Amino acid sequence: MNARMKRGAAMFAAIVLAMALAVVAVLTAGAATESETLTSTVFNGDYSLRHVSNGRNLFLGAIGVDSRGRKYYCVETSQITDFRITGSTRMTGDDAARLAWLLDAYSDTKDAATHAALALLAHDHHDVDVAQWKVDRAALVERYPDVPAKAASLWDESRLRAPVSVRVSNEYADSLRSGAVSVSVHNVEGGYVEGVPYRLVLKGGATFEDGESALSGVSGTAAKSHAWTALTRGTASVTAAIDVARLDWVDGTQDLVRFGGNHEASAVVDFDVRKDFVPTIRTTVSDKVVDAGDVVDDVVTSGMAEDGGSWKTEMRLDAQGWYFEGIAVEDRGKPIHSTEGESAKDFLDRLAEEGYEPSGYSTASFTAPGQIVTARAMTTPGGSVPYTAKAAGIGTWVWAFSRESLSAQAAEYVTDDVVSSFLDVSETLSVRSTVDVRSVVTEHTTVEGSEISDTITVSGFPDDHGDFAGDSAIGLDADNPDATVSVWWAGDVDDPDNNEDYRPQGDEVPQEDDHHRLIGTWMYSARNGVIRVGGGAPDASGEAVTITAENSGWYVFVWSFAGDDRVAPTSSSYGDAWERVRVWPVPESPSSPEDETAKRVEIVTSVDPDSVDIGEGFLDRATVTGDVPDGAVVRFTAYEAVDEGVDPGLNGKLLDGVEVPLDCAQGAEGCLAVSPQTRSSRAGLVYWSAVVLSSEGDVLASHELGVPGEVVTVREKYDAPTLAAAGSSSGAPVVVAVASGVGGVLILLAVFRARRRRR
Repeated sequence: MNARMKRGAAMFAAIVLAMALAVVAVLTAGAATESETLTSTVFNGDYSLRHVSNGRNLFLGAIGVDSRGRKYYCVETSQITDFRITGSTRMTGDDAARLAWLLDAYSDTKDAATHAALALLAHDHHDVDVAQWKVDRAALVERYPDVPAKAASLWDESRLRAPVSVRVSNEYADSLRSGAVSVSVHNVEGGYVEGVPYRLVLKGGATFEDGESALSGVSGTAAKSHAWTALTRGTASVTAAIDVARLDWVDGTQDLVRFGGNHEASAVVDFDVRKDFVPTIRTTVSDKVVDAGDVVDDVVTSGMAEDGGSWKTEMRLDAQGWYFEGIAVEDRGKPIHSTEGESAKDFLDRLAEEGYEPSGYSTASFTAPGQIVTARAMTTPGGSVPYTAKAAGIGTWVWAFSRESLSAQAAEYVTDDVVSSFLDVSETLSVRSTVDVRSVVTEHTTVEGSEISDTITVSGFPDDHGDFAGDSAIGLDADNPDATVSVWWAGDVDDPDNNEDYRPQGDEVPQEDDHHRLIGTWMYSARNGVIRVGGGAPDASGEAVTITAENSGWYVFVWSFAGDDRVAPTSSSYGDAWERVRVWPVPESPSSPEDETAKRVEIVTSVDPDSVDIGEGFLDRATVTGDVPDGAVVRFTAYEAVDEGVDPGLNGKLLDGVEVPLDCAQGAEGCLAVSPQTRSSRAGLVYWSAVVLSSEGDVLASHELGVPGEVVTVREKYDAPTLAAAGSSSGAPVVVAVASGVGGVLILLAVFRARRRRR
């Protein structure tokens, strides 16, 4: 061998080594040992084309088939096969996948030109002896000029139709709650390949629409979508898999390739899922101050908790509301919060243990966060009759999304009750007290130049009224500490005989004019109790107040309170007959004192009896003297028993303004009236009021509460002890002598009581 030949041999060896390394680079699996002798196909005109080059028989096509029907194609043109195989190795890469797909697709084709084209592709892309293949390829192409075009066409087909990869992606539909995974199969260029079966496996906290965790489909010219639904909160993963054709490198005397079956190509997408969501409920009272009798509204807003997921699209949630009132003002800064996991029912039970029971009920429905509903308190749960504020003090709301009140579907998404706090600042309002004012002027008739005065009984203020300094946090201002008493005159100075025409009527005070004049206004504390106006009694500043009736006509006392955030504005009526004094001109020629006494109406009353046991009856008698007009009546009122020292007239009534006509034909002492009988169910002092009224409603005579003879003492019942039988048949009590002085007193008391009972 000369030097030139040596250099050529060395170059050829380098080329062969490079090809071998290239082949090794595409092998990924270890070689599998095999031992089989192939059946030759080279003489079968269906699978290969024959050509002689340089004295060698060349065959282009499938040169053999094994016992499983797999066809083999040469990739080592420099060697002559003996049809024996000793092992195989899986090849990877796009070219291998494309050739494997073609070998499988056309395996059963009985067209020698097609198999020749497949063999040409195998040599072109995988032959280990590149230099020799170039020589042999030229000879074969010269002999079969149509094969390269056929091969090019097949290779182009594999570029478009051979699946080499699968893709899967996720897209959410309803936040993390639902969505769809898209699956597509792609060729070597990334284009879509249709008609390829694929498999999907879903793991984690979600399921496909049909409730399954696995499904299959066939690829199309676009990605195919499969919907999923979350089952819980967490993560999910979807694996998409397809079968990709495998090319085997086969060892033997001559290296070969064959279709090696399919292997799985897959893709995975991971994503977060969440079925549940945590709504919130935020409320603000419509009015910070309401009066007794007002409806109570609340502005309720739906929302989402931070990291609470998202509202299920169009999911309706029904919220329940409970309105509480009559809460002491000092409790306003003591909110009560629900604990984690506490249900609305348990929270309400806990409030009940603290003494808080709901007065009104309401509902509000929402289908998304950010919705606002104005809800009104009703008298019963689910009712339609509005509740009106009654108990003065602090009012507040509690709202909840309670799973017990949600639909079965909604309860799948809201896993815990959501409950607002009790006495939350934004939920706190003030129900204003309604003040009751009752008053009686000292003298209902008098003459010019006399002093007049009034006794006013006020109830309904909170006990601490005047002490509350306000609370900016809940939007309540400080108490107004002052009430006023005004005195008005009405009449005609020039013609006193016409003063009847100016009798005060209506609730509102008049405008000042020639016949209506404001005499004065004085300040008094806006608290419960009895106020003395005039007669030298002091006002709120401590100054003595004296009011003189300088002109004939009518004088009216009007008590008024402008109101504040805890007490509603209140005023006594200008036309209240109890509050006015009829002032007469001084007679030009004074009559005798007896005549004056005869004209004046007076009342003398006495209860009967003045002391009773609980449940025993009692009544009141009135004797009226003076110039009693026809149609006059006595109005009797008996107040419920109160303890000694408690101001009378601020509580409930046993008899409430029962009017009894006067009987002026019963004796010479005056006209008589007797009240109905009444009884008390508790011990204490029962105060009576008796007022003489004309048929026009004018007060002719009255007395203050608590005057002598107008109070009944109600006692607890006394139960005498049962004495043991001692052989005596008489009813007389047995008296046992006791040496002790105290014991003697007790015995005497027992005897005294026994005698009282016998009487």
